[in-house]
Amino acid sequence: MMGVEYMMQTQCFMIMRMRQHTLRGVVQHVQARSGGKKWG
Repeated sequence: MMGVEYMMQTQCFMIMRMRQHTLRGVVQHVQARSGGKKWG
């Protein structure tokens, strides 16, 4: 029971981290494409 809960928490943490990284990458990519204009 403990192991499963730990695995679920780790997976959730990894997904959140990955989402943060991809989000940051997309924002930087869009900023670079639009000439470094800040938006949002």
